[in-house]
Amino acid sequence: MLVRLPGVARPLLGNFASRMTIHGMIARNWALDEASVWEPTVDCLCDGKPGLHLVEVPLSAYLSGLAWRWGGGSLDLWGRLTAIAFSGAAVVLIYFLARRWHGPRVALVAALVMGFSPASIAYGQGFLLEPSIVFLTLTIFLAFDVWLETRRGWLWLIWVVAFAALLLSKIYMLVLLLPLGGAVWRAATLERRQSCWWSAAGGALLATLPAVVWCTFVFATTHPDHPRAGEIHYSLAYSAGANRWPHPLLLEGTFYGRAMLNLATMVLTPIPLVLALAACFRADWKRHLPWLLSMAALVVLLPRKFHELNYYYLVVLPPLALLVGLGYAWCLERWQPRRVWVGLAMLITLACALRYAVGPAFVTPAEDRGVLAAAAEVQRLAPRGEPIVTMHGSTIDLLYYCDRRGWAVPPEHDSLTETIDDYRRQGARYLALADVDRAERNAACRQLLETFELVRSGDDFRIYRIDAAVAGRPSEGTAAVSCDTSSGVELAERRASSSKPQTPGTR
Repeated sequence: MLVRLPGVARPLLGNFASRMTIHGMIARNWALDEASVWEPTVDCLCDGKPGLHLVEVPLSAYLSGLAWRWGGGSLDLWGRLTAIAFSGAAVVLIYFLARRWHGPRVALVAALVMGFSPASIAYGQGFLLEPSIVFLTLTIFLAFDVWLETRRGWLWLIWVVAFAALLLSKIYMLVLLLPLGGAVWRAATLERRQSCWWSAAGGALLATLPAVVWCTFVFATTHPDHPRAGEIHYSLAYSAGANRWPHPLLLEGTFYGRAMLNLATMVLTPIPLVLALAACFRADWKRHLPWLLSMAALVVLLPRKFHELNYYYLVVLPPLALLVGLGYAWCLERWQPRRVWVGLAMLITLACALRYAVGPAFVTPAEDRGVLAAAAEVQRLAPRGEPIVTMHGSTIDLLYYCDRRGWAVPPEHDSLTETIDDYRRQGARYLALADVDRAERNAACRQLLETFELVRSGDDFRIYRIDAAVAGRPSEGTAAVSCDTSSGVELAERRASSSKPQTPGTR
């Protein structure tokens, strides 16, 4: 817990800021009763309305939003505290799970790996869903294992509810059906309990049903003929298209090289990785083979996710932590090293973990230093309800901190002038820019910004007035719209019929 707390008050800037601020937007909109549980929305306007982000039902983000609504203060802080709570609870759960299977020595090492893995430190204190995914996974395995032994009804209910929450949060965790089925087979063959097949299958079917219903709703809404298709910011259907299988990355050596690099750095660090490989010398490692195969299948099914977003490796960490514990036990039994060597290895491992975790966990990059100041200026200039345009690289974190509806456009956008013209016609008067150097390195963006009126500037940020600057060259057949306090929905309704809306596939 202590190694995660130093960054708890830091804003959601830096590594994977877009992903964290999406969760922040969803939590805030739900906490303010501006969105339902089943239709999470972000502040990016789509057809004049907050965009539907139909990728998952982010239950942990809603928990953070509930804490913020009741406790007040900073939503960022509540989001990070929620992740830390789930991360810490996962350490406790893997200890008890490993102790049931392999004894206290393996359990202690597995818990230490879960607690001090660089990925666990860095992303176990971020406004992300992955800490809750790990917690729910371990809850399922622990409750399922005890249920198989005792056949108590309340344990059956716990793992079914946890599995349902897990699949709503991340549908790809259906791969856990493989290790759960392996556990049932083990109980049925070794302990001769045939009736557990029906109870386990019924529980899995019941847990899967809510996710199936929600996914059906998502794909139906995403269909181009659906009346709300234009409101979608992103969805499972778009994600499935972007991660179509088999992905070309599976044929590239760089994919496997980066995967091994991630295992040796952000996931396990070198010494635990060697111990995980040493676990193969113990016969009981095969107990976890179905779990390991399910995680390998997940990497193969979603290679682009794991290649570009290394926080996905957090969900793979639990079975690897168990292997590290088994490998450590094997080394002690075979060589019986002195305690001083064991302590030295632990210190080296901790130093490596902090080395790889400090950057993404506790350091705000220089290009993000103007975000908060720019957002504060926007809040002074633009009244609530007025849409704005933000430009901060390829992220949407500036829009989140402005606490306004609007759009985030990268400086490298292919049709930047036409896009900002369209946003102006929808009522945007101001463009907020952070990371000025990146914007000015793009010649087309620099030339466009020179046509706008600069109304505020500061340390690595600028605020431009765009309505007056672009009003002299409106698109043919489209009238400029002035907006002071109108909502984004009202502005969309006043748009001229000849204006061309964005299509869902290019959003």
